[in-house]
Formats: sequence, C-alpha cells, structure tokens
Amino acid sequence: MSAADHSRFEDDIGAYLLGALASGEQEAFERHLATCHVCQDEVERMRAAADALPRSVEQYDPPPALKAALMERVYAEAPPAAARERPRRSLAERLGIAGGLARLTPGMAVVATVLVLAVGLIAGYGASQLNDDGSGGATSGTRSVAAAVDAARVGQGMATLVVPDGGSGGAQLRVAAMPQPRAGRLYQVWLQRGDRVEPGPLFSVDRNGNGVGALPGDLDGVTAVLVTRERAGGAQQPTEAPVVRAKV
Repeated sequence: MSAADHSRFEDDIGAYLLGALASGEQEAFERHLATCHVCQDEVERMRAAADALPRSVEQYDPPPALKAALMERVYAEAPPAAARERPRRSLAERLGIAGGLARLTPGMAVVATVLVLAVGLIAGYGASQLNDDGSGGATSGTRSVAAAVDAARVGQGMATLVVPDGGSGGAQLRVAAMPQPRAGRLYQVWLQRGDRVEPGPLFSVDRNGNGVGALPGDLDGVTAVLVTRERAGGAQQPTEAPVVRAKV
C-alpha cells in the first residue's frame, strides 16, 4: 500500500465512525481498512475517545431537533454528477467546520473531530450514567425486568429494563458485557406497541460492554422493548432480528 493510497482514506475515519460515508465510499474505506494497520489503529483510538467523552459529562435529553439538524448536515451530499468532479470531502467539510480545523495542529484536529463525533452520539443517546458499581441494577422506587438476549450474537451479554414506579417516564434499558458493534454502528432501542415497532434512541457500550439506552416518554401501550444494531445515524425500521427483547 502506497502513501498516496493511505492519504486518500485517512480523512474518512471520523466520517466512517459517524456513519456519514455514502455507501460507495464506505465500501471503499472498509476495503482499505482491512489492509491498513495505521487506519485500524486510528479507528480504535477514536472509537475509544468517542466512548469516553459522553460519560465524562452530565448527560441529559437534548432537544429533538438537535440530532435531526446534525444528521442533515452530515448526510448533505452534492448531486452525483458534481460529486464525481469534486475531490473527496473530509468529515470537517461535511459538517461545515473545515475552516476552523484548518487552523489546528494535526493532533488538535483529531480531538476536534472526535468531539464532533461525540456530539452526534450524545444527541442520539439521551442516556443517564450507570450506577457507580457499574452493575446497572435498579434503585429504590423502580422495578426491574430481566431481558432476553440472543447469546448466539451477543455472547454473555445481559440486559435489564428498569422502570420507575408509576410509569411516569425515565425508564432505562441497561446492558452489561455486550460486544461493541462493528465500526459505524450503534445499538438502537425500539418500542413495540402491538404490531407496530417505533424507533427509539441510539446508545453505545464501553470497553466492558456496559451501556444505557434511555427510553423516551412513558411506556403506556408498550408491550416490549427491543434492541438491534444499526448504522450510527439510526434507522426507521429494524434491519435485523432483535439481539435484546424485554417484555413490559
């Protein structure tokens, strides 16, 4: 692999982790990633930083319009004909912050890119931190429902649905020992109401497989809470059978 080949793809790492590459670009990057140890190391380094940043600050529900506005900027693409004539765009250019990053040192630019990635993740999470002991157990005033997991796909993963008494909102799906999805993907919560399945928030897991998906609103009419692995931008319909299922 030549230096030119590596340079062509190194600016796509952040966009790949955010799920912001077009399908053709993603396939090309993944072929490169399979043979480039430098990019493999960088993907793992940036993924670790993205996992750590959301847990380093107090977390709260963002305005619903925040994620929509962010992803609209991420997925904004030039028309196909123009795209063939223009050079590949970095993640900074996709998000409209290229001018600011151009004035940063390479190291600072990497950190800034990861911060942008973390904003996208936080906008999807709306999740609270785990208990200090990392167990994800229920606290007083709540009830816990053990969830079924697909051991064939998530191994020793465990999940618990924690519902506040009275069902007034604030329910959480807490997971432990869950494998991290492959690059560019996150776990997504789904709410099943009868025959209808509604998309919920995205969430990540740390190196130990611990994570929390905060359920929006109350569980009125919800018969089950499901989890699948989807692209970082989220999906409107599940693309696979659930890896976690909790009956309400």
